[in-house]
Amino acid sequence: MTEEGGSGTRLVCPACGRAREAGGRFCPGCGLDYWRLAAGGTIESAGGARPARKSWFGRGRGPAPTPAPAPPPTPTRPSGVAAAASGAQQAGNQAAATRHFGTAAAPASTPAGASPASVSPFQSAVAVLRVPQSPRSRLLVGGLVAAIALLIVTLVMRPSGPTATGPTAKPSPTAPAPDEVIGAFFQSVRDPAAAFEVKVTGTYSQVAKGRRTAGTIASDMRVVGDSLSGTLRLSVPGSTAFNASIVRIGQKSWTRVSGAAWRGQSLPAPTDAVNPFAWIATVDDLVYLRAGPGQGGQRTHILESTKWLSGTEYDDIVVQLTDAQRDSRLEVEATDTGVPIRATYRFTIRGTLAAGPGTLELSGSSEYTFSRWGEAFTIGPPA
Repeated sequence: MTEEGGSGTRLVCPACGRAREAGGRFCPGCGLDYWRLAAGGTIESAGGARPARKSWFGRGRGPAPTPAPAPPPTPTRPSGVAAAASGAQQAGNQAAATRHFGTAAAPASTPAGASPASVSPFQSAVAVLRVPQSPRSRLLVGGLVAAIALLIVTLVMRPSGPTATGPTAKPSPTAPAPDEVIGAFFQSVRDPAAAFEVKVTGTYSQVAKGRRTAGTIASDMRVVGDSLSGTLRLSVPGSTAFNASIVRIGQKSWTRVSGAAWRGQSLPAPTDAVNPFAWIATVDDLVYLRAGPGQGGQRTHILESTKWLSGTEYDDIVVQLTDAQRDSRLEVEATDTGVPIRATYRFTIRGTLAAGPGTLELSGSSEYTFSRWGEAFTIGPPA
Protein backbone atom coordinates (compact mmCIF):
# COMPACT_ATOMS: atom_id res chain seq x y z
CA MET A 1 0.00 0.00 0.00
CA THR A 2 1.28 3.50 -0.85
CA GLU A 3 0.65 6.80 0.79
CA GLU A 4 1.33 10.14 -0.88
CA GLY A 5 2.64 13.13 0.98
CA GLY A 6 4.46 16.39 0.53
CA SER A 7 7.84 14.69 0.16
CA GLY A 8 6.65 11.98 -2.19
CA THR A 9 5.27 8.48 -1.97
CA ARG A 10 6.04 6.02 0.90
CA LEU A 11 5.10 2.39 1.48
CA VAL A 12 2.95 1.53 4.57
CA CYS A 13 1.65 -1.73 6.04
CA PRO A 14 -1.92 -2.37 4.84
CA ALA A 15 -2.78 -4.05 8.21
CA CYS A 16 -1.55 -1.54 10.81
CA GLY A 17 -0.55 1.48 8.68
CA ARG A 18 3.05 1.51 9.87
CA ALA A 19 5.75 2.62 7.47
CA ARG A 20 7.33 -0.28 5.65
CA GLU A 21 11.07 -0.69 5.90
CA ALA A 22 12.92 -0.87 2.67
CA GLY A 23 13.83 -4.44 1.75
CA GLY A 24 12.05 -5.93 4.79
CA ARG A 25 9.75 -8.92 4.47
CA PHE A 26 7.79 -8.59 7.75
CA CYS A 27 6.03 -5.57 9.22
CA PRO A 28 7.77 -4.60 12.50
CA GLY A 29 4.38 -3.50 13.93
CA CYS A 30 1.98 -6.39 13.27
CA GLY A 31 4.18 -9.06 11.70
CA LEU A 32 2.48 -9.05 8.29
CA ASP A 33 4.30 -11.15 5.72
CA TYR A 34 4.58 -8.85 2.73
CA TRP A 35 5.78 -11.67 0.48
CA ARG A 36 2.74 -13.84 1.21
CA LEU A 37 0.47 -10.88 0.71
CA ALA A 38 2.14 -10.13 -2.61
CA ALA A 39 1.74 -13.81 -3.65
CA GLY A 40 -2.05 -13.36 -3.52
CA GLY A 41 -2.81 -14.13 0.16
CA THR A 42 -5.13 -12.17 2.45
CA ILE A 43 -4.04 -9.98 5.35
CA GLU A 44 -5.27 -12.64 7.83
CA SER A 45 -3.42 -15.49 6.10
CA ALA A 46 -0.32 -13.33 5.91
CA GLY A 47 -0.31 -13.01 9.70
CA GLY A 48 -1.48 -9.41 9.87
CA ALA A 49 -4.89 -9.97 11.61
CA ARG A 50 -5.40 -8.20 14.87
CA PRO A 51 -5.89 -10.32 18.06
CA ALA A 52 -9.46 -11.49 18.56
CA ARG A 53 -11.46 -9.51 21.12
CA LYS A 54 -12.12 -11.38 24.39
CA SER A 55 -15.49 -12.97 24.87
CA TRP A 56 -18.03 -12.16 27.63
CA PHE A 57 -16.21 -14.43 30.07
CA GLY A 58 -12.83 -12.89 29.33
CA ARG A 59 -11.73 -15.88 27.27
CA GLY A 60 -10.05 -15.18 23.93
CA ARG A 61 -9.95 -17.47 21.01
CA GLY A 62 -6.19 -17.33 21.23
CA PRO A 63 -3.48 -14.70 21.09
CA ALA A 64 -2.25 -13.43 17.79
CA PRO A 65 0.92 -15.14 16.64
CA THR A 66 4.00 -13.44 17.90
CA PRO A 67 5.84 -11.91 14.97
CA ALA A 68 9.09 -13.58 14.28
CA PRO A 69 12.20 -11.45 14.07
CA ALA A 70 12.78 -10.11 10.65
CA PRO A 71 15.47 -12.16 8.89
CA PRO A 72 18.12 -10.42 6.95
CA PRO A 73 17.00 -9.66 3.46
CA THR A 74 18.00 -12.19 0.88
CA PRO A 75 18.01 -11.51 -2.78
CA THR A 76 16.38 -14.78 -3.77
CA ARG A 77 14.49 -17.58 -2.04
CA PRO A 78 13.31 -20.86 -3.57
CA SER A 79 9.60 -20.76 -4.23
CA GLY A 80 9.13 -24.23 -2.77
CA VAL A 81 10.61 -23.22 0.59
CA ALA A 82 8.42 -20.11 0.73
CA ALA A 83 5.32 -22.13 -0.03
CA ALA A 84 6.15 -24.66 2.69
CA ALA A 85 6.73 -21.94 5.24
CA SER A 86 3.55 -20.22 4.20
CA GLY A 87 1.52 -23.41 4.50
CA ALA A 88 2.97 -24.23 7.94
CA GLN A 89 2.18 -20.79 9.30
CA GLN A 90 -1.35 -20.85 7.83
CA ALA A 91 -2.02 -24.26 9.37
CA GLY A 92 -0.86 -22.96 12.74
CA ASN A 93 -3.16 -19.95 12.51
CA GLN A 94 -6.15 -22.13 11.57
CA ALA A 95 -5.44 -24.51 14.48
CA ALA A 96 -5.30 -21.60 16.91
CA ALA A 97 -8.51 -20.12 15.48
CA THR A 98 -10.49 -23.41 15.70
CA ARG A 99 -9.49 -24.24 19.30
CA HIS A 100 -12.65 -24.85 21.37
CA PHE A 101 -13.58 -22.93 24.52
CA GLY A 102 -11.86 -24.34 27.61
CA THR A 103 -9.54 -26.61 25.65
CA ALA A 104 -5.92 -26.44 26.63
CA ALA A 105 -3.51 -25.56 23.87
CA ALA A 106 -1.30 -28.34 22.52
CA PRO A 107 2.24 -28.19 23.77
CA ALA A 108 4.74 -26.65 21.41
CA SER A 109 7.04 -29.01 19.61
CA THR A 110 10.52 -29.33 20.94
CA PRO A 111 13.72 -29.84 19.05
CA ALA A 112 14.86 -33.38 18.48
CA GLY A 113 16.59 -34.86 21.49
CA ALA A 114 15.06 -32.39 23.98
CA SER A 115 12.55 -33.70 26.53
CA PRO A 116 9.26 -31.75 26.75
CA ALA A 117 8.50 -30.02 30.06
CA SER A 118 6.18 -32.13 32.28
CA VAL A 119 2.75 -30.61 33.12
CA SER A 120 1.16 -31.48 36.51
CA PRO A 121 -2.59 -32.28 36.82
CA PHE A 122 -3.08 -29.07 38.82
CA GLN A 123 -1.55 -27.00 36.04
CA SER A 124 -3.79 -28.74 33.50
CA ALA A 125 -6.89 -27.96 35.60
CA VAL A 126 -5.86 -24.33 35.97
CA ALA A 127 -5.32 -24.11 32.25
CA VAL A 128 -8.91 -25.27 31.61
CA LEU A 129 -10.69 -23.53 34.55
CA ARG A 130 -9.64 -19.93 34.43
CA VAL A 131 -10.99 -17.22 36.72
CA PRO A 132 -13.16 -14.80 34.71
CA GLN A 133 -11.58 -11.42 34.22
CA SER A 134 -14.60 -9.11 33.88
CA PRO A 135 -16.19 -7.73 37.10
CA ARG A 136 -19.63 -9.02 36.18
CA SER A 137 -18.31 -12.53 35.55
CA ARG A 138 -16.45 -12.53 38.87
CA LEU A 139 -19.63 -11.40 40.67
CA LEU A 140 -21.65 -14.23 39.15
CA VAL A 141 -19.04 -16.86 39.99
CA GLY A 142 -18.68 -15.50 43.53
CA GLY A 143 -22.44 -15.67 44.08
CA LEU A 144 -22.54 -19.26 42.84
CA VAL A 145 -19.72 -20.29 45.19
CA ALA A 146 -21.45 -18.59 48.16
CA ALA A 147 -24.74 -20.37 47.40
CA ILE A 148 -23.01 -23.76 47.27
CA ALA A 149 -21.20 -23.07 50.55
CA LEU A 150 -24.48 -22.04 52.22
CA LEU A 151 -26.18 -25.22 51.02
CA ILE A 152 -23.38 -27.37 52.43
CA VAL A 153 -23.52 -25.61 55.81
CA THR A 154 -27.31 -26.02 55.93
CA LEU A 155 -27.09 -29.76 55.26
CA VAL A 156 -24.34 -30.26 57.85
CA MET A 157 -26.02 -28.20 60.60
CA ARG A 158 -29.52 -29.56 60.05
CA PRO A 159 -30.77 -31.46 63.17
CA SER A 160 -31.33 -35.16 62.69
CA GLY A 161 -34.85 -35.00 64.18
CA PRO A 162 -36.76 -34.48 67.41
CA THR A 163 -35.63 -36.52 70.37
CA ALA A 164 -38.26 -38.70 71.89
CA THR A 165 -38.83 -38.08 75.60
CA GLY A 166 -41.19 -40.88 76.39
CA PRO A 167 -44.10 -42.99 75.17
CA THR A 168 -46.55 -40.07 75.26
CA ALA A 169 -49.08 -40.15 72.42
CA LYS A 170 -49.17 -37.25 70.03
CA PRO A 171 -52.49 -35.38 70.01
CA SER A 172 -54.55 -35.25 66.86
CA PRO A 173 -54.23 -32.08 64.76
CA THR A 174 -57.71 -30.89 65.80
CA ALA A 175 -59.31 -31.06 69.24
CA PRO A 176 -62.35 -33.35 69.57
CA ALA A 177 -65.77 -31.82 70.14
CA PRO A 178 -66.96 -31.49 73.78
CA ASP A 179 -69.59 -34.20 73.27
CA GLU A 180 -66.92 -36.55 71.95
CA VAL A 181 -64.76 -35.95 75.04
CA ILE A 182 -67.71 -36.56 77.37
CA GLY A 183 -68.65 -39.75 75.50
CA ALA A 184 -65.10 -41.10 75.62
CA PHE A 185 -64.79 -40.26 79.32
CA PHE A 186 -68.08 -41.96 80.16
CA GLN A 187 -67.05 -45.14 78.36
CA SER A 188 -63.70 -45.17 80.20
CA VAL A 189 -64.96 -44.68 83.76
CA ARG A 190 -68.14 -46.77 83.46
CA ASP A 191 -66.44 -49.74 81.87
CA PRO A 192 -67.35 -52.70 84.11
CA ALA A 193 -63.77 -53.94 83.81
CA ALA A 194 -62.02 -50.58 84.18
CA ALA A 195 -58.56 -51.04 85.72
CA PHE A 196 -56.45 -48.29 87.26
CA GLU A 197 -54.52 -47.11 90.29
CA VAL A 198 -55.62 -44.13 92.38
CA LYS A 199 -54.21 -42.10 95.27
CA VAL A 200 -56.70 -40.24 97.45
CA THR A 201 -56.17 -37.54 100.06
CA GLY A 202 -59.02 -35.63 101.70
CA THR A 203 -60.39 -33.87 104.74
CA TYR A 204 -63.74 -33.80 106.55
CA SER A 205 -65.33 -31.21 108.76
CA GLN A 206 -68.47 -31.58 110.85
CA VAL A 207 -70.29 -28.95 112.91
CA ALA A 208 -73.07 -30.34 115.16
CA LYS A 209 -74.80 -28.25 117.86
CA GLY A 210 -71.97 -25.72 117.61
CA ARG A 211 -69.21 -28.29 118.06
CA ARG A 212 -66.64 -28.80 115.30
CA THR A 213 -64.81 -32.07 114.58
CA ALA A 214 -62.42 -32.93 111.75
CA GLY A 215 -61.33 -36.05 109.94
CA THR A 216 -59.15 -37.30 107.09
CA ILE A 217 -59.01 -39.93 104.39
CA ALA A 218 -55.89 -41.38 102.70
CA SER A 219 -55.79 -44.28 100.31
CA ASP A 220 -53.48 -45.94 97.78
CA MET A 221 -55.61 -48.40 95.86
CA ARG A 222 -55.64 -50.65 92.80
CA VAL A 223 -59.09 -51.02 91.23
CA VAL A 224 -60.37 -53.60 88.73
CA GLY A 225 -64.10 -53.27 88.14
CA ASP A 226 -65.81 -53.74 91.57
CA SER A 227 -62.68 -55.33 93.06
CA LEU A 228 -59.99 -53.39 94.86
CA SER A 229 -56.80 -53.88 96.84
CA GLY A 230 -54.60 -51.48 98.81
CA THR A 231 -54.39 -49.44 101.98
CA LEU A 232 -57.07 -47.25 103.57
CA ARG A 233 -56.93 -44.83 106.52
CA LEU A 234 -60.20 -43.21 107.62
CA SER A 235 -61.09 -40.79 110.36
CA VAL A 236 -64.63 -39.59 109.64
CA PRO A 237 -66.56 -37.59 112.25
CA GLY A 238 -69.21 -39.79 113.76
CA SER A 239 -67.57 -43.04 112.57
CA THR A 240 -64.98 -45.42 113.96
CA ALA A 241 -61.44 -44.80 112.76
CA PHE A 242 -60.05 -47.35 110.32
CA ASN A 243 -56.42 -48.05 109.29
CA ALA A 244 -55.65 -51.32 107.49
CA SER A 245 -54.87 -53.09 104.25
CA ILE A 246 -57.95 -54.26 102.43
CA VAL A 247 -58.99 -56.61 99.63
CA ARG A 248 -62.45 -56.77 98.12
CA ILE A 249 -63.54 -59.22 95.40
CA GLY A 250 -67.23 -59.13 94.59
CA GLN A 251 -69.17 -59.46 97.85
CA LYS A 252 -66.22 -60.77 99.86
CA SER A 253 -63.74 -58.57 101.69
CA TRP A 254 -60.70 -59.00 103.90
CA THR A 255 -58.76 -56.67 106.16
CA ARG A 256 -55.40 -56.82 107.87
CA VAL A 257 -54.02 -54.41 110.42
CA SER A 258 -50.29 -53.97 110.80
CA GLY A 259 -48.65 -57.07 112.36
CA ALA A 260 -51.78 -59.27 112.16
CA ALA A 261 -53.13 -61.86 109.76
CA TRP A 262 -55.79 -61.41 107.11
CA ARG A 263 -59.38 -61.95 108.23
CA GLY A 264 -62.77 -61.64 106.61
CA GLN A 265 -64.42 -58.38 107.59
CA SER A 266 -66.92 -55.90 106.18
CA LEU A 267 -65.38 -52.65 104.98
CA PRO A 268 -66.44 -49.21 106.24
CA ALA A 269 -68.90 -47.28 104.03
CA PRO A 270 -66.42 -44.52 102.99
CA THR A 271 -64.36 -47.19 101.19
CA ASP A 272 -66.39 -46.56 98.05
CA ALA A 273 -65.06 -43.00 98.01
CA VAL A 274 -61.85 -44.25 96.36
CA ASN A 275 -63.78 -44.36 93.06
CA PRO A 276 -65.62 -41.05 92.55
CA PHE A 277 -67.06 -42.17 89.19
CA ALA A 278 -69.08 -45.12 90.47
CA TRP A 279 -72.34 -43.15 90.65
CA ILE A 280 -72.17 -41.47 87.21
CA ALA A 281 -75.17 -42.99 85.40
CA THR A 282 -75.36 -41.22 81.99
CA VAL A 283 -73.51 -38.68 79.87
CA ASP A 284 -76.13 -36.14 80.97
CA ASP A 285 -74.46 -36.14 84.40
CA LEU A 286 -71.41 -34.47 82.83
CA VAL A 287 -70.74 -30.97 81.45
CA TYR A 288 -67.77 -29.77 79.40
CA LEU A 289 -66.20 -26.73 81.12
CA ARG A 290 -63.05 -25.77 79.18
CA ALA A 291 -59.80 -26.99 77.69
CA GLY A 292 -57.26 -28.22 80.22
CA PRO A 293 -53.60 -27.24 80.66
CA GLY A 294 -52.37 -30.44 79.01
CA GLN A 295 -49.91 -33.00 80.33
CA GLY A 296 -46.95 -34.81 78.79
CA GLY A 297 -47.64 -33.47 75.31
CA GLN A 298 -51.28 -34.56 75.48
CA ARG A 299 -54.27 -32.26 75.19
CA THR A 300 -56.60 -32.34 78.23
CA HIS A 301 -60.15 -31.20 79.02
CA ILE A 302 -61.97 -30.16 82.19
CA LEU A 303 -65.33 -31.83 82.84
CA GLU A 304 -67.80 -31.22 85.66
CA SER A 305 -70.63 -33.05 87.37
CA THR A 306 -72.94 -31.58 90.02
CA LYS A 307 -74.81 -34.81 90.58
CA TRP A 308 -74.66 -36.31 94.09
CA LEU A 309 -71.88 -38.88 93.67
CA SER A 310 -71.49 -40.17 97.24
CA GLY A 311 -74.31 -42.68 96.84
CA THR A 312 -75.49 -44.17 100.12
CA GLU A 313 -72.20 -43.49 101.87
CA TYR A 314 -73.60 -40.91 104.31
CA ASP A 315 -77.15 -42.19 104.66
CA ASP A 316 -76.64 -42.79 108.38
CA ILE A 317 -76.15 -39.02 108.82
CA VAL A 318 -78.96 -37.98 106.48
CA VAL A 319 -81.54 -39.96 108.50
CA GLN A 320 -80.70 -37.81 111.56
CA LEU A 321 -81.90 -34.65 109.82
CA THR A 322 -85.45 -33.47 109.28
CA ASP A 323 -84.76 -31.20 106.33
CA ALA A 324 -81.53 -32.62 104.90
CA GLN A 325 -79.88 -30.85 101.98
CA ARG A 326 -76.90 -32.22 100.12
CA ASP A 327 -74.90 -31.11 97.14
CA SER A 328 -71.62 -32.04 95.50
CA ARG A 329 -69.33 -31.03 92.68
CA LEU A 330 -66.83 -33.17 90.76
CA GLU A 331 -64.23 -31.58 88.49
CA VAL A 332 -62.05 -33.94 86.47
CA GLU A 333 -59.25 -33.48 83.94
CA ALA A 334 -59.23 -36.05 81.11
CA THR A 335 -57.38 -36.64 77.83
CA ASP A 336 -58.83 -36.65 74.30
CA THR A 337 -59.51 -40.38 74.69
CA GLY A 338 -61.43 -39.90 77.95
CA VAL A 339 -58.77 -41.19 80.34
CA PRO A 340 -58.95 -39.32 83.68
CA ILE A 341 -55.73 -37.85 85.04
CA ARG A 342 -56.83 -36.09 88.23
CA ALA A 343 -60.05 -35.04 89.92
CA THR A 344 -61.40 -32.98 92.83
CA TYR A 345 -64.61 -33.89 94.68
CA ARG A 346 -66.38 -31.69 97.25
CA PHE A 347 -69.66 -32.35 99.03
CA THR A 348 -71.79 -30.84 101.79
CA ILE A 349 -74.65 -32.24 103.87
CA ARG A 350 -76.67 -29.88 106.14
CA GLY A 351 -79.95 -29.90 108.04
CA THR A 352 -81.74 -29.72 111.40
CA LEU A 353 -81.17 -32.52 113.89
CA ALA A 354 -84.31 -34.53 114.46
CA ALA A 355 -83.32 -35.61 117.97
CA GLY A 356 -83.14 -32.12 119.42
CA PRO A 357 -82.46 -28.49 118.77
CA GLY A 358 -79.46 -27.64 116.65
CA THR A 359 -78.10 -28.17 113.17
CA LEU A 360 -75.50 -30.39 111.59
CA GLU A 361 -73.24 -29.75 108.64
CA LEU A 362 -70.76 -32.24 107.21
CA SER A 363 -68.40 -31.29 104.36
CA GLY A 364 -65.52 -33.00 102.65
CA SER A 365 -62.92 -32.36 99.97
CA SER A 366 -60.83 -35.04 98.27
CA GLU A 367 -58.07 -35.00 95.62
CA TYR A 368 -57.61 -37.95 93.22
CA THR A 369 -54.63 -38.84 91.08
CA PHE A 370 -55.06 -41.64 88.53
CA SER A 371 -52.38 -43.73 86.83
CA ARG A 372 -51.87 -46.92 84.80
CA TRP A 373 -55.36 -46.61 83.37
CA GLY A 374 -56.36 -49.60 81.26
CA GLU A 375 -53.46 -51.86 82.26
CA ALA A 376 -54.17 -55.53 82.93
CA PHE A 377 -54.34 -56.17 86.68
CA THR A 378 -55.39 -59.23 88.63
CA ILE A 379 -56.75 -59.03 92.17
CA GLY A 380 -56.94 -62.32 94.07
CA PRO A 381 -57.81 -63.35 97.61
CA PRO A 382 -55.10 -62.64 100.19
CA ALA A 383 -52.74 -65.53 100.89
